[in-house]
Amino acid sequence: MAPKNENLQGEAAPPLAEGRYRLLSVLGVGGMATVYRGYDARLQVNRAIKVLSPALAKRKSLKSRFEAEASTMALLQHRNIVSVHDVGADGNRIFIVMELVEGGSLLDRVRDHGPIPPKMALDVTVRMLDALKVAHKRGVVHRDIKPHNILLSGEGDIRVTDFGIAQMKRDDDQDGLTKTGAVMGTWGFMAPEQRSDAKGVDQRADIYSVGATLYAIMTDKTPGELFAADMDPGMLAGLPDEITTVIRKATRYNREERYADAQAMAGGLPRGHGAHPR
Repeated sequence: MAPKNENLQGEAAPPLAEGRYRLLSVLGVGGMATVYRGYDARLQVNRAIKVLSPALAKRKSLKSRFEAEASTMALLQHRNIVSVHDVGADGNRIFIVMELVEGGSLLDRVRDHGPIPPKMALDVTVRMLDALKVAHKRGVVHRDIKPHNILLSGEGDIRVTDFGIAQMKRDDDQDGLTKTGAVMGTWGFMAPEQRSDAKGVDQRADIYSVGATLYAIMTDKTPGELFAADMDPGMLAGLPDEITTVIRKATRYNREERYADAQAMAGGLPRGHGAHPR
């Protein structure tokens, strides 16, 4: 979802839910939805409000996917996962009301300030893995971990967001939203097996994406064609040896050679930079 910050005052954006939610400005625009900075008039607090494109809301499968995203995020209660406060429909506008995280994304941070230093990068990785432990325990594979989907809070913490293409193992995807052979995710951050069959992935696909994200935020480079083969050691030049070891293992082409789960990867992180499994 491309970041934006457009004021809507001149556009008189209609409020939602009989005036309860006012849409103040555009935070980001994606292929399926627009995220607004909004205001909850009943509780008198600012929120992030994600609105599905009215044209797409007419398609049953996309409407179901959007509603499933809200249900998934509501299920995953964790300090490092964006919280959901409401979901509803106002005419042909289907919306999710979420916690507003003010600090921008990891992608914004790298674009504005350059590569993230080791201690902060490892602290962020620990928190990503903490969130994924909870998701994986619930049978949820995110499938789109990347710098843009990791938000920075004002307290120096992070929130994982955008579970729009997450897969829940327990429902076996009976509504057909993820067909065998479908490619879903973000090129360069998705695991090799996800590129060929998004439905056939497990938690190790998220481990790959965490490793690719760690690489991206520490180098300000897109991982690119990492799925074609195991990472070229030359790509990691300049990074601390103990961090390159983690990235290499997390992004192994063969998922059997990666960390088995988020707990294992957290345990493999170096402690010398201040980060450690919580």
